[in-house]
Amino acid sequence: MDDLEIADVTFKRPTDDPDIQVKVESVIEYPQDSTIQNVLNKIRIRADAGIIKYNTSMIGNGGDLFYWLDHVQQELMDATNYIERIIQELERIKEDDLRKLQALDPKKVRFAGVTRLLRKWRT
Repeated sequence: MDDLEIADVTFKRPTDDPDIQVKVESVIEYPQDSTIQNVLNKIRIRADAGIIKYNTSMIGNGGDLFYWLDHVQQELMDATNYIERIIQELERIKEDDLRKLQALDPKKVRFAGVTRLLRKWRT
């Protein structure tokens, strides 16, 4: 009987039959971590939307491995576009901030953090 390992946690199979699926549900709640809570909520909402849109769950969809790989590839290409857009925006913000900082006189700036930025970006 093979045990099931997920994220460095081993779950004992309740049976020797390898065809029996083991359902693992998280029993940990994350009230102290709003980031994890937000991600979990978004996953639930997205799953619900997918079931409504496609009238089936991912388990109920009979796509083969190539079907799923194609979907992953499309999603990753979209993610790459999103990342590029964010990089462009951050570069624009950095250039604007750099111009503003370069216009300042470090001797007149009283905030240590801004002074460090000026020294860093002027080099």
